[in-house]
Amino acid sequence: MLPLASAHAAAPARVGPGPVATHVERGAYAVSIGLAANAPGSDNVLRVVVTRGGRPVAVRVRATLVMADMAMPAVLPRMRTVAARSVSQRFPLWMAGRWRVTLAVTPRHAKAFRVELIDTVG
Repeated sequence: MLPLASAHAAAPARVGPGPVATHVERGAYAVSIGLAANAPGSDNVLRVVVTRGGRPVAVRVRATLVMADMAMPAVLPRMRTVAARSVSQRFPLWMAGRWRVTLAVTPRHAKAFRVELIDTVG
């Protein structure tokens, strides 16, 4: 389990239904998260941009999406680096409902941290 960059654990942000654009602060880092189309059976896209002091930083991101209300296999999109030091990946979500999105973020030469969201897919 990765530690949070802040001294206390923040409650997961609640997002959705529909396309998501949200911003989360973790210590010195700002994490911008986009989810489109954010719908079951669609070709969804998760995009993450991490900045420090307003400048994009190189990061590795491991995303895990787990259905919050029932036992289902986790969705593990393989995040890849795209333009402007952002990471992105397409992935399916099988059904509507609440999904816990966990991002394990590892900035180059810095301590890893987590960001969690509860996404209502509808």
